[in-house]
Amino acid sequence: MVAQPGVYIGIEPGSSRKAGALMVLDDHQTIQAQGRGDLAGVLAFAAGVVSAVVAVNAPAQAGALEDEMLEPGAWIHQTPAALRRGVELHRRLSGMGYSVYPAPDSPRQKLETPAEAAYASLLEQPPLELHTLEGRLQRQLVLADCGVKVPDAMDFFEEITRWRLLRGLLPLEKIFSADELNALICAHVAWRAAHQPESLRWQGGQIALPLPAQR
Repeated sequence: MVAQPGVYIGIEPGSSRKAGALMVLDDHQTIQAQGRGDLAGVLAFAAGVVSAVVAVNAPAQAGALEDEMLEPGAWIHQTPAALRRGVELHRRLSGMGYSVYPAPDSPRQKLETPAEAAYASLLEQPPLELHTLEGRLQRQLVLADCGVKVPDAMDFFEEITRWRLLRGLLPLEKIFSADELNALICAHVAWRAAHQPESLRWQGGQIALPLPAQR
């Protein structure tokens, strides 16, 4: 584990046609920074952090392991372009001194976290479709249950009125986008890697998934 990491960063790489997302949590899982942008912007932020655990919603390298993980749903929302960007992102992070977790002597560490599989692991069933409103609400509730300081997704329903619904004025300002939710679950896994490593399970020895809470 990193000794007292500064921040916990989750990255959704996006594709060449779509900017990705970055979320940064502190020790209390409060969002300290967030953004959307190209790969250069994400890397610039990572380069300026002295101590961090970074989790990326992409594999570090293409190969048999990632092919096998497609079937259980690890990278099912990743296009070939996004996978290539993810591989490049991992390569650039390594060049900046981010060691593969666990690396106790390194203040900067990184790991692979397939966002879709992470949500499925926490729910113990496949989540609702990512790009639907109900899928986004579900994921935000999951994050809140994990201690991530996000707005209560149930407040969305309290603000719905017949008038607003008829006019398409949905209160979406407190509901994160699909890419942001992917980045947030990655940031949460990065936080677990430092604070609760026993609450992670590993597939193929390198892909980190969060275990559901004990009932």
